[in-house]
Amino acid sequence: MTPLVEFRFTTPVTDRYGEKTIGTINPGIIWSGQSMQFGVEAIIPATKARGKSVGVIAQLHFYLDDIFPQTIGRPLQAEPRGYPVGSAIGCCACAVTAG
Repeated sequence: MTPLVEFRFTTPVTDRYGEKTIGTINPGIIWSGQSMQFGVEAIIPATKARGKSVGVIAQLHFYLDDIFPQTIGRPLQAEPRGYPVGSAIGCCACAVTAG
């Protein structure tokens, strides 16, 4: 289990139409397994422009290279000596937001 806190702020380059800096603070936790990862974060507004509602986001990642090591998980390219240059790391993500 890995605790995390994400600070996400967006500031427009110009002050068009009265846009202001908006931001959220997202505390959460991630569980990482051998072939998947699951995370949950709360979405807490950090500025008045962002609103007052608190939300939740969840994500689920599958490591396709660990699930299918003989097909998708094989290196895309190898050096002449047979050492892998890079591996095909696949990921399928699903995100759900409620707020």
